[in-house]
Amino acid sequence: MNMFQSNKLDDFDAYFSLCSDDYYQYIEGYKKSVYFLIGYATSPCSNVTDKHCLVFPIMFLAFHCIEIAMKNVIYECGGKQMNTHKLDHIYDKCLSSYIRFSKDKGFSYKREDFKDLDENMRAFLEYEYFKSAATFKYPQDTAGNLHFKKKPIDQEKINLSVFQSMFKTVLTRLEGLVADVKFKGGNL
Repeated sequence: MNMFQSNKLDDFDAYFSLCSDDYYQYIEGYKKSVYFLIGYATSPCSNVTDKHCLVFPIMFLAFHCIEIAMKNVIYECGGKQMNTHKLDHIYDKCLSSYIRFSKDKGFSYKREDFKDLDENMRAFLEYEYFKSAATFKYPQDTAGNLHFKKKPIDQEKINLSVFQSMFKTVLTRLEGLVADVKFKGGNL
């Protein structure tokens, strides 16, 4: 049995090569996975422990989705990709790339023009556990310390509905920046 080859088309076949050379498919895949997992974790069909287990892949996928969405803005603005996963650094480069690109095209934006995006991104960046995707990939840090045994349990929770709303706001705004860059003649 080979999962990569079959003699017939099947409803279970998924193709990597259809659009895998651009950011869009990756962003959409991660975004839809986050929404699907939140929907399942909070549905009446899930059992009592599902949301407590699924919070880790939900947060990891969301973290990665935001990261590549910001890197997409940088790419579309003609910037060089960053070899980092630190969201605060990527976010600063994302906005500065967009502002510089727009200025080169005759539009004047300032950091203050992105207050809605800033508020949501800062909320993510200020959340202690959102500093590194590794927090949601592994139970321990590189020194062997458990990530989630540092505070009382009532301080280590997240409301998935509020999180989803903030996640959607950030992604919608980042996707809008990319659309605007493409409209202005960015890296097509």
